[in-house]
Amino acid sequence: MKRSSAAVRRLLRGTPLQDSLVRLRWLSAWEEPAYLIKVRVEHADAYWRMLRERAEAVGWYALMMPDDNVDYLFDPGRPPHRREKADRNDPDPLPDPELHQGPMAPRASHDGLLGWLDLPLERDGHVLGKTLRRFGACPSVDEVRALRDNGVLRNDADLERWLLHWECRRFGAAATEPGPVWHMDWGMFDRDKTCTAALLPFPASWHTFAHMGWYGLTEDREEKICAMRRWEARYGARIKYAGNTTLQVDVQRRPETLDEAFDLALEHSAFAWCTLVLPGISLRDHARALFALDHWHFHDRP
Repeated sequence: MKRSSAAVRRLLRGTPLQDSLVRLRWLSAWEEPAYLIKVRVEHADAYWRMLRERAEAVGWYALMMPDDNVDYLFDPGRPPHRREKADRNDPDPLPDPELHQGPMAPRASHDGLLGWLDLPLERDGHVLGKTLRRFGACPSVDEVRALRDNGVLRNDADLERWLLHWECRRFGAAATEPGPVWHMDWGMFDRDKTCTAALLPFPASWHTFAHMGWYGLTEDREEKICAMRRWEARYGARIKYAGNTTLQVDVQRRPETLDEAFDLALEHSAFAWCTLVLPGISLRDHARALFALDHWHFHDRP
């Protein structure tokens, strides 16, 4: 099926959106337009799933966005024949996945391991205190200090993995159950009545992400695009909602083990640091959430 306004009408035929107003939107430096449809927020999830299945069959990608974020995420442009010569350059080339095959390097603090050891366990920032409050017991500060001094624990990421294993050995299946997950469920359209459904001229979620103006792509752009491509191949991860600083991702396959989930949590912390830091979520609690949920949330901001 040729991608055109008529093709959009055929795609929407027989759906609740068949009589909706469809706006054509040219994208900066791209040869094909996008098509935008305003929808009610309460229908956003169902409409995204319906549009995704239909759009993928013809090489489009469906994405939901806040109405006022569209210009930020995708620069508006003019039809190719009306562009100045300087504006007719090809879009930025996609990064070579061979250059970034491995996981993103984790952001692990090498100087923060000492900071909380002498604090009272009741303090919110005490890592062992979180284990104590959830399970009623925790390793001793002396045990952790000895592991640090012996080089077993080199940074906070090492400690988080070690604590996850300690909790699983001590408390069994209870330690695999998710703790706080509200950071994965932040609403994208909490105060909005409508949002924009976009049919974009890109064949896959990661390809769409590569042409997005999401804030998190201002740093480590190529590495993050390759990470999204790996996650789409491995977990069936597809971006459902996108905002200036946030992403909601639908996931078809979860990590198979908690260790795999922890490795993924490390990548997420490097991909969008604010996702865990701003709400105060530990790596091990994020790993448990990834092990249990079928969606992800990312947040990255100045």
